[in-house]
Amino acid sequence: MIGIQYCLQTCIFLCITSILGCKVKKEENIYVSHWYEKGIEGRIFHGKADILSIDGNCEPKFNYSGVIRDFFTGTEVNIYSRTSVKIDRENNSLILDQISSTQALSSIAQPFTPCDTNNPNDLDTAAVAIASDIDQAKIWYDTVVNDKKAIEDLSIEVQPLIRTTKSIVFKGTEGLINPPEDQLIAYDIIDNAFWSPPIADDPSTIGFFPHGVQLDNQTSLVLEPFWKLPFVARHEYGHHLFYAHMTRIFNNESFNYRNYLMENPYTHTTTQLPSVSKMILSKFNPNFLSSPALPRVDNNFMISALNEGFADLYSSYSLQGTIPNIQNYPCFIDARDPMKEKLKGNFGERKQWSLAILNALFDNSIQLPEENDEGTKTCPNFSPLRHHHVGSIIAFTVNQLLDESHSVTEDPINSWEIKTNLLLKWLDNLNKNLDPSDKGPKALLSQILEIAFDVATEDNANLQPESQICNTVRQYFSGWTDYWSPLGLNISTCINN
Repeated sequence: MIGIQYCLQTCIFLCITSILGCKVKKEENIYVSHWYEKGIEGRIFHGKADILSIDGNCEPKFNYSGVIRDFFTGTEVNIYSRTSVKIDRENNSLILDQISSTQALSSIAQPFTPCDTNNPNDLDTAAVAIASDIDQAKIWYDTVVNDKKAIEDLSIEVQPLIRTTKSIVFKGTEGLINPPEDQLIAYDIIDNAFWSPPIADDPSTIGFFPHGVQLDNQTSLVLEPFWKLPFVARHEYGHHLFYAHMTRIFNNESFNYRNYLMENPYTHTTTQLPSVSKMILSKFNPNFLSSPALPRVDNNFMISALNEGFADLYSSYSLQGTIPNIQNYPCFIDARDPMKEKLKGNFGERKQWSLAILNALFDNSIQLPEENDEGTKTCPNFSPLRHHHVGSIIAFTVNQLLDESHSVTEDPINSWEIKTNLLLKWLDNLNKNLDPSDKGPKALLSQILEIAFDVATEDNANLQPESQICNTVRQYFSGWTDYWSPLGLNISTCINN
């Protein structure tokens, strides 16, 4: 029998829109603890925000480049939700009774010009660090990429404050020994960043949520603010480039990817909170901060995974394969570094397209192992139902292919510049050739990987099964053998021998 505390955490918080199926014993205490009593529960994304102040009177003002149109701060949104749960003693179960949710915009984002200071504990320093990393990501694009697109400027939003208060009320407790107590759970969105597309006349936005306060009873997995990790701002700028190079995919009605991001902010953390100074919150699902649900593995899920994988690769390439300060973000060390093959969880020890991972993605009859969620004291396991996790496999395996391209092996000194051009060429070819038909997400992922292989081998006129790139395919793409073999693809040369 599932433990009562786990039952409530899992069923109420993750599957709150359906009838609860967890069983509980009669007359047994039912308890949901506050987030701060759970050690690091939710500490990766939920906790208490550490609010930084602005030193608005300091000099000199930061002279930011034309890449950034303006800075904003001061957004505050309060989300209130109430959930009532009935205790059905006859069937020994919990039944969802009612959910209500309201949202209040307490303060709107205001423009500001940060000061160029060295104070590590003010908002100005955070804003300057984010802007500087975005500048460097843009400079890498301008100086390295051969086939450039017009990249629009953007806004930076620093420290939007999203405060959520959830109440859980139990009904039907009369006569129970040690009846459950109604619960009040409060937290802020912390330790995350987002990119949002342009709206009307306003540009795209890159934003950073606050860092979490380090409480005495917690062991944090995010030791420093994300603005101190250059990989993050460059990753978000990677989403900006993805938007510029994938215009057909964003605007294609068959994909409808733009609307997918707007309607499902929790399936893509980079759009978890587009700048509320420019966007009406009612465009989002009304419970978008109170009942996050795992996304369906559909075509748009795969485009989101591709978006994440591309952004990880672009960030890594622009940093030339290094991630400064990564030691203070232990969950990023292996999970999001596309140069690292380690995979944590129940699907093997490395990032690869094994049959087990493909079955977990696409075979609904496969029962997935229970995840260690963000309430554990370790980094989350790989989950095939999380697009960031699937994107990390896309990033690692595509990098393996690009490493074996003829142009890279012939000129290893300039490998990061060459791979950046190949990466953008892959994106342009995807934008041109990706088929948004109803063949399903597996066919779409297949196309994504096939086109990466074609880009990596386009200057190899006589591809042989014994070549190193074919060895790479057999090593990291073994689960695709039966799918690809009868299709007569270029990549089939590697797997049919």
